[in-house]
Amino acid sequence: MILRPTSRILLPQARTASRACWRCTNQLTALPNRQYASNAAPQPQPSSDTPPTAPPSSDKAFNQPSYETVARPKVLKEKDTVEIAPLTRPIGQYSPPFPGENHGKDLRSLKQKREDFQNYDRHLKRRKELAQEWTKSYFQDFSDMRHQKGKLFIAPPRTFKADKSLFFPNFRGRTLLTPDKVDSTTLFTGRVSLVQLSTNVWADEQLRTWTKDLDENFAGSELLKEEYISTPDDHIKRLMSEPMPPQDGVWQRVNINLQENFLKAWIVLMSMGNIRKQLGEERHARYLFVRKGASNQVKESVAMLNERIGLVYLVDAMCRIRWAGCAEASDEERSALKISLEKLVLEEKARREELKKKKKLE
Repeated sequence: MILRPTSRILLPQARTASRACWRCTNQLTALPNRQYASNAAPQPQPSSDTPPTAPPSSDKAFNQPSYETVARPKVLKEKDTVEIAPLTRPIGQYSPPFPGENHGKDLRSLKQKREDFQNYDRHLKRRKELAQEWTKSYFQDFSDMRHQKGKLFIAPPRTFKADKSLFFPNFRGRTLLTPDKVDSTTLFTGRVSLVQLSTNVWADEQLRTWTKDLDENFAGSELLKEEYISTPDDHIKRLMSEPMPPQDGVWQRVNINLQENFLKAWIVLMSMGNIRKQLGEERHARYLFVRKGASNQVKESVAMLNERIGLVYLVDAMCRIRWAGCAEASDEERSALKISLEKLVLEEKARREELKKKKKLE
C-alpha cells in the first residue's frame, strides 16, 4: 500500500498571510500610516480655528494616516547630486500631544497583550514596520551626508497657517537640573518655543548656524530681546503639576538631545556639567535628555529621516509646528527664522491680550 501525501488545507486568513510573506514584497516596503508633506493630497481642514483632526477612521486603523512627513531628496545619478525641494506643507502629527505619551514603557496588562497577540491586523502593521526597518541600510544616513551635508528640505520663507499646522509629538526625558522626567508638551504650552533637536555633536554644530545671530544680540531684534523668557523655569512646580507663576516674556529656547544608544547616553550623562556651563541658567530646565519613546513614527512626524543632522522648529503655544528647518542654514533660511519667530511672538502677545479682555468682561 502506497501512502500519498495529503494536500495542506489553509484557512483563508492563513492563505492571506502566506501570500503576504512569499509574494507581496511591494506591500511590505511602505508604511501605510505615513503621508509625505511634499506630494500628499491636501487633507480636509476645519473651517474654524480649531486644531486639525485626523482623517476619517476606517475599519483597519493602520490604513489611516496619523502624521505628515517629508520625502527624501531625489538623487540624480547622472550628476551625482540631489534635488532638494522646499518645505511647502506642514509636518507633524494629527492628534494633539499629551503629557506622559511616548514614555517608552509597555504598560499593557496581560489581557491586553493576549488580545493584541491574537489581533491579525496588528500583526500586519508590525510586519510592515519591520520590513521598513530592514530595507533601510545602516550606512544610509552617512551616505546622505555627502550631498548638501544631509539636508532634507529647504526651510519655508514664512510660517504655516495656524489652522493648517500639525502638532509636535511629546518627548519625555530628564533635564540638566534633576533626573525627574519632564514632558515637552508642558514646556511648549502657553509660550512660543524655538526647539533644537539633535543626536550628536555634528548636529549641534549645524544648529549653531541657525542660532548664531540670536546668540550674539538676538539677531538685532528689539522685539525678540524684550520678549525672551530670561528667568529660570520653576522646575518643582512643573513636576508637581501646580500653576506656574507668571513670567515676563513670550518665547523660549528648548533643546532636545535624543540618545537611544546606551553607551552614547552614558557619555552624555558624564558631560552634563560641561553642557550646563555652555548654556544659560534659564535654559537648564528647558534642556531635555531623551532616552526612550522616540519610535519611527515619532521621528518621521518631525521629519527626522536622517539622525545625523540637526533640526530646528518653531512651536506655538498650542504645540503646533509653525516652521521647520534642518542641517546647515543659509543666509535666506536664517533670515526666515528671525522673521517667522517675530511673527509668532506678535501672535502670542495678541492672544494673551484677548484673554485678558475676556477675563475682564467676565
